Amino acid sequence: MTRIISLTILIVSFCIFILCGCEETTNFLGTDESTVKEEVTLNEVSIPIEKPRTLNPAISKDEDWYHLNKLIYEGLFKLNEIFYPECVLAKNYYYSEDGKTLTIELRTDVLWHDGNAFTAEDVKFTIDVFMSLRNSDLTLYGTHVSNIRSVKALDKHTIQIIFSDVNDVAVENLIFPIIPKHIFKNITAVKNIVEFKPIGTGPYKVGSIDMGNEIELVPNESYRGAIPTNTLKVKVMPGVEEAINLFKIREINMAFLKDIERNTLLNDKDVNIKSFPSNEVEVVSFNFNHGALQDKNVRKAIAYAIDNEKIKESCYYNNAVLNDSIYYPNYLGIESNKEPYKYNTDKAKQLLSQAGYQGLSLNLIVNGDNYARNIAAQIIKSNLEDVGISVTLRSLNWEDYVSAIDSGDYDLFVGGFQIKNNYDTRSILQSDSNIIGYSNKRLDFMLDKMQSAISQDEKQGVFYAINDILIDEIPYYCLLYKTYSIVTSNELKGEISPNYNNIYNGCISWSMVYEKSGN
Repeated sequence: MTRIISLTILIVSFCIFILCGCEETTNFLGTDESTVKEEVTLNEVSIPIEKPRTLNPAISKDEDWYHLNKLIYEGLFKLNEIFYPECVLAKNYYYSEDGKTLTIELRTDVLWHDGNAFTAEDVKFTIDVFMSLRNSDLTLYGTHVSNIRSVKALDKHTIQIIFSDVNDVAVENLIFPIIPKHIFKNITAVKNIVEFKPIGTGPYKVGSIDMGNEIELVPNESYRGAIPTNTLKVKVMPGVEEAINLFKIREINMAFLKDIERNTLLNDKDVNIKSFPSNEVEVVSFNFNHGALQDKNVRKAIAYAIDNEKIKESCYYNNAVLNDSIYYPNYLGIESNKEPYKYNTDKAKQLLSQAGYQGLSLNLIVNGDNYARNIAAQIIKSNLEDVGISVTLRSLNWEDYVSAIDSGDYDLFVGGFQIKNNYDTRSILQSDSNIIGYSNKRLDFMLDKMQSAISQDEKQGVFYAINDILIDEIPYYCLLYKTYSIVTSNELKGEISPNYNNIYNGCISWSMVYEKSGN
């Protein structure tokens, strides 16, 4: 009887289990199966910047606003991720036979944000403005027009530029923002107007301005290209650290970070990071007035002796990439050899022996105020001593460091260059202008040719030859290129493809996609 009762209870219990399992609202684990994850898309993206001193592109020198200006204003040309010039407001261009005159045909379908037509007079006005500022410290673009002798509007959509020096006519200089003539009384007014609402030709236009709080960038519905699908809320903040902390509460959606120690800001943050090479190259420089350092085999031995990978990891926290020369990685689309002198102490010793410089003693200087370079110099000292080179390391304050370089009171120095967008490297490489006493007349000729009236295909060929010389002769040994990063929240969707010349590349498609529970 007991067995029959037990069996009955078991059967009833099983039936109850089946009945409960058939309920649509709750399963046996207590999970609400009717809960559906619903996606909500917001077409507003928040970007932090430090407070700009002015929104006037002619006299603005604020880095954050410089990058955002590229979304509002356009140049005749722009540089892409490999520093190759592309037409923007220019449609076509050609040089005169002597290479001193550049004629540019302009696009005919461009409107300013206020609806006025863009013309050659705007280009002439802009160049005249920057020419009036080129001897001042008011603008970022003085050097871009330093070789322009005159500019003339030939007709409504054709501009002619005459240069002074045939070796400084490259269109890579013509990337400055073109400003509208019709909103200024005259050239002088441009540099005196600090507070005004920007009017450009770019994909975004300024909607509202609260300089101490927020600047709103909205789609330019009249843009001739792809029109943005979002609004950018540019939030004014005192610093990057505060912006990063606001990721958690969705007040900020992306940020631009440069500091090599930026990883410490992101340790506990659930974010996406896109890094890209900056224009900051770190180098070991040789004093060519030192007898032993005039021998390229000695310079090569030093290059082989240096553990770049350790320096990248220990001093720059991997926020860097290795590269073969001081030119940008993959410049003009030519693939870089990441480590032409890969760390090899045996090779270093062999080259020193062949050159007859065993027991070499060198004086290495570094700016002691720069922590990363100071630690890198200590690693280099240790590396060189491992291959038999005696090194006296002097860590100097900035003033003494600059003075020592100017006077030639060093054999090696650890330093760096922030190279201009047009990658005109003549000031640090040409015989009459570099600070290290290096001389190569063939290289001088080719550096001039890079800035002359040659085609981009010809320029690539010239650069091949330049890079071969730099790798073989090593006037500067490239330790690494520092990287920058764009950091985004996980909810930010769209193309996120930053590069040095366009950190907001792809932003016209950005949106914020959140999940919320629904019934």
